[in-house]
Amino acid sequence: MKRILVIIFLLLANITSVNAQEFTLKPDAKYYYDLAEDYYYNKQFDKALENYVKVIEIQPNYTDSYANIGHIYKYKGNYNEAVNYYKKAISIYPTLVAFYEYLADLYYETKQYEKSIEINKKIIQMDPENYESFVYLGLAYKNLKQYDRAIEYYKKAIEVDPKPSHSYDLLGNTYAAKNDHNTAIEYYLKTIAISPEIPITYISIAQEYYYIGKYNEALDNLYKYKSLDIKYSDIANEWIAKTKAALNK
Repeated sequence: MKRILVIIFLLLANITSVNAQEFTLKPDAKYYYDLAEDYYYNKQFDKALENYVKVIEIQPNYTDSYANIGHIYKYKGNYNEAVNYYKKAISIYPTLVAFYEYLADLYYETKQYEKSIEINKKIIQMDPENYESFVYLGLAYKNLKQYDRAIEYYKKAIEVDPKPSHSYDLLGNTYAAKNDHNTAIEYYLKTIAISPEIPITYISIAQEYYYIGKYNEALDNLYKYKSLDIKYSDIANEWIAKTKAALNK
């Protein structure tokens, strides 16, 4: 997913990604902007911030500077200031979807799910094919335990782009949360069909097989996980022991 989730990676990926503005930088503003970018890429965020502010002092409507200041404050954990600068960018350039995405992602990452939902719905009004916003809506509703709404938006994401396997995996997780084990299995199988190399899905589907009493299928998937990965081996081993105990009853 393009909009997730490691903050420093997001910062570096987003820097100067928005250049479709209706004006160019004045020469003196460009000097400070280029300097800010150099500091930014080298993770000298205080110096980058200082120079982005100088850009705004010279050219107050240059929205990239507001967005990048927002990224810096986000990285620093000053989320209120990050929100303020993203909103300033939006107020100057209200038709650019990227600025709304920055704001929506920040709200989601800080567990302000209702606000994330509001902004992602706005994004979809602007860009009805925005796959990531449909996924984020599903994630937010799932975190609010509104599982049917989450399912609705995950399915809309699949309508927009049926290729990414994680949409099916997220649907599986949501049906599992509803204790609809058979439907969860259905979507985990679709995940595996698209991305058989992703290990964690094998633990997820094994758990669902366990809950419906299909212990051999559960074990098969747990062993498949162990053949692919070791990160969650402790969890896999616990479920293997639990499943074998159920088989021996």
